[in-house]
Amino acid sequence: MSYLEIEMQLENSDFAEIFIAELGQLSFESFEETHNGLKAYILKKYFDPKAVQSILERYNSQTSVQMNVKELENKNWNEVWESNFEPIMVEDKVLVKAPFHHISQSYPYTLTIEPKMSFGTGHHATTFLMLQRMLELDFKDKSVLDYGCGTGILAIMAKKLGAGPTLAIDIEEWAYKNALENIVLNQTPDIEVTQGDHQTFNRQKFDIILANINRNVLLDTMETMKMALKKDGILLMSGLLVEDEAIIVETARNHSLKLESKHRKENWLVLHFLMMKGVCELHPKE
Repeated sequence: MSYLEIEMQLENSDFAEIFIAELGQLSFESFEETHNGLKAYILKKYFDPKAVQSILERYNSQTSVQMNVKELENKNWNEVWESNFEPIMVEDKVLVKAPFHHISQSYPYTLTIEPKMSFGTGHHATTFLMLQRMLELDFKDKSVLDYGCGTGILAIMAKKLGAGPTLAIDIEEWAYKNALENIVLNQTPDIEVTQGDHQTFNRQKFDIILANINRNVLLDTMETMKMALKKDGILLMSGLLVEDEAIIVETARNHSLKLESKHRKENWLVLHFLMMKGVCELHPKE
């Protein structure tokens, strides 16, 4: 099988995560973030240059992109990816590893993730931030939605933290299948996995919603997520750049969601929202 490598040099490398999310919908199989952008890999027969160009044009007012496409020699790309996948530690409490990692030291929580795609393995700041904040929340017997679940890592973590009924949703078929695979690897079989969009959960209610997606999807589905929260529910969002904060907070406030806290890693944010009970706090806890 012949693969293509699409290398993107970005004026603002923080947009790499956004392009990964967008390209993930075009049959790209894996990604590698570089110091000035990313490399994306796809079977040659599935490559649609017009579709890729359409994505680039969507963001050309925010970052310039130089793209180079080259055909790769045949090799075992899973083996190459595995050789570059290092275990991740979060707060010395959560170990994120692949099945091929053999680590003797024990940790309070170990997540085994088969690395089909780079997003959702804990390597990116947004996933790291979500796992970090989840350690501070009470999941005991709580109903949880992992919206845009990717590998299923957040749903799996929620279960290991004691969550009750847990639903993981993603629009992508690769994510649906990979989440099912990772659920088996982590022995958390009571997670329901569904392939679909926000309409899939628009009549359900959850104590905690985890949404690590991107700004546009979060803005478009804010109302649906708010309606899916129970009274006193928690909405944890990431996939956001620092400059996205103002519009996300304003939109959330318009949907009666109060910013409880925010945390930053590199140029990425995780935002913690609660259902609004009164006057919105002007200065959330850092």
